Amino acid sequence: MNGFQKLVITLLACASVASSTTASDRWNPYVEGETRWSSERLTGRGGPVVPLWQDDQTLLFTDLRGLVAENSFQGGSFGLACRTMVSSQRILGFNTFYDVLNTSESNTFHQAGIGAELLSVDWGVRANGYLPQTGSRSAAGESTTFLADEDLFVRAGLEAAYWGMNVEAERRLLWTGGAPTVPVGDVELWAAAGMFHFENDTFGFDNMTGPRLRTELRVYDLPCLGFGSRFVFGGQYDYDDVRGSVGTASVNLRISLDLRKDDCRERTSGLSRRMLDPIVRNVEIVTNRGSYGAPEPAKFSRTDRLVDSVIVLTADDDITNRIEEAGEDSVVILDGSLGEFETTTETVLNDGQVVMGGQARLQVYGCETGARAVFYAPGERPTVRYSGFGEEAIFYVADRSAIIGLNLVGGPFAIYGESPQDVLIQDNILRSNEAGILLLGDVVADVVGNDVSENDEFGIAVQRFHGGNISNNTLHRNGEDGLSFQVVSAGTVFNNQAHQNGSNGIAIDTLEGGLIVRNVASENDDDGFDVDEFYDGVMTQNIARGNLDDGFDFDEMYGGIASENLAIGNDEFGFEIIDFDGGELFGNSAGENLAGFFIESLDGGTLANNKAFENEIDGFVILGLDEGVVRNNRSLRNGDDGYYFRDVDAGLISNNASRRNSGDGFDIEFEPFNTSEFSFNHSSRNRERGYNFDDDLPSIGEGTNTGRSNQADDRF
Repeated sequence: MNGFQKLVITLLACASVASSTTASDRWNPYVEGETRWSSERLTGRGGPVVPLWQDDQTLLFTDLRGLVAENSFQGGSFGLACRTMVSSQRILGFNTFYDVLNTSESNTFHQAGIGAELLSVDWGVRANGYLPQTGSRSAAGESTTFLADEDLFVRAGLEAAYWGMNVEAERRLLWTGGAPTVPVGDVELWAAAGMFHFENDTFGFDNMTGPRLRTELRVYDLPCLGFGSRFVFGGQYDYDDVRGSVGTASVNLRISLDLRKDDCRERTSGLSRRMLDPIVRNVEIVTNRGSYGAPEPAKFSRTDRLVDSVIVLTADDDITNRIEEAGEDSVVILDGSLGEFETTTETVLNDGQVVMGGQARLQVYGCETGARAVFYAPGERPTVRYSGFGEEAIFYVADRSAIIGLNLVGGPFAIYGESPQDVLIQDNILRSNEAGILLLGDVVADVVGNDVSENDEFGIAVQRFHGGNISNNTLHRNGEDGLSFQVVSAGTVFNNQAHQNGSNGIAIDTLEGGLIVRNVASENDDDGFDVDEFYDGVMTQNIARGNLDDGFDFDEMYGGIASENLAIGNDEFGFEIIDFDGGELFGNSAGENLAGFFIESLDGGTLANNKAFENEIDGFVILGLDEGVVRNNRSLRNGDDGYYFRDVDAGLISNNASRRNSGDGFDIEFEPFNTSEFSFNHSSRNRERGYNFDDDLPSIGEGTNTGRSNQADDRF
């Protein structure tokens, strides 16, 4: 349990006993809530003030305050205070506090505080001191990078609490009725002025010293809340050289926890009411954060290797030779501010080398503290144009290399690699090349956020994808496949958009593993998703829409899972499987296609929990069923039969539903001497027969199937 949680429990416990008052008590407990709007953040705070001991002149009490603010700020204070009337017109008070604060950087700070005050009816002076725990904490959001010659450094972000003090004098300016020393009214206007000073000895943390001005309009004993209540509208202004000007507006409401009726309670006023004024002090621990760490050499976040050097090239430079000369683990920035880069030869990257455009970003960290930061490349985003006559690529990637933030135009291949390992290709625009990205051999790569469009051949082609992440790429109007693989055995293919390509949207010859998830393939000339051999892996939450052939075309499915995919509005089948010998087709939907699910041969796979709706002809078509499971599927409002099965020799067909189809609910041809089970299916409101079997019947299940409102054969 952390300090803030302990404080919350203490607040609740004190509030629960705060209403325990006696008739002889002069000062009674209350609870306050406050909302503060400042140029820094919106803050809510509040809690109970609970008398612990009192006599006619002295009050010992606790002051507890919880705090919640924007950006995950939370904290609070636990205070013990004593006030005593040292004369008929003066109050002397002392207090001590424990404060805790959890910051937006997930750091927790603790602090001790002390204070003293001298109050009268119409003026007051006070001083507070604050002693937090020392030392700085990590502030990941504040880490920065900088270049020194050709070296890249990280300066870690740090956050620290400040010790210090503040002093203040206040004066009542206006009040309703009565003499100044014995007010009889219920409205007062106060103003205060003071100074504060806070400091921390850690390098880089500048002192905070400046003025504070404060004003409050106080309204007492609100008619709706009774004696002891108070409403305050406040304003505050602070200035120091670190934070600049900070203006704050606040509203505060106090509710007395004296539960006696008003005619049994005293109406406090004058010096007695001042005994109940809230203690004025900083509730939040004063903290500061920034890029104050000592400079440390940068390492690549992706490869954990030291950045060797950083150079900047412009259109006047020979990029092929300069990139080669920069060497391994270097960063080469192409600054496009002087115009396009033009090349006639292939540029070969070194191992671990990063080529990035102006304004591109690179993740790094400090080699000593591990502080993570982002390096922003100087200059403008460049265009590299290939004007040669060879068959080379514009860039040839190497192991651990990266290409980030470039526009590549006109090459036979924009980016090429042979068995590259741990490669990053990110945020590039590849257009009007013969092909976009070609990675041959065994590939481990992250290909992320690229726009690969309008190339003569394919967009992205990977021979054997064994790991990494191919995600968030845009693949539009390429001459062949948008994204193609010979083999996928591991890694993730996520959230790619493949539209209007000349062949398939996403094509995989052999799927052996990995995750294909949340991709969209639409309006392609062939299939949306084409998998020749499906052995293992998961295809889930993908969408195929408006393709000129099938939405999902699996030639042979031996294993793996295809689940929660959607095929809608494709010219042929939503899902087509030639040989379905294993694996699961689970929870998918197919609507507005020629047919929903078309399976030429089901011999071991599972077709379960799928939905076919509003297809032009049948919902589910199986032309041969020897083994396998068809279970819990739904076929709705299709143009012909809900289920059209032929040559059923074995397997399980169970708990399927067929509703409102224009043909039969179930039109099934069982083989003679079959061993299949057809059980607990339901057929309703189909325009023709509920169950249409030719000459032979299933071996198991007669009498378990139901239906209603079909033209005929409601039951079997």
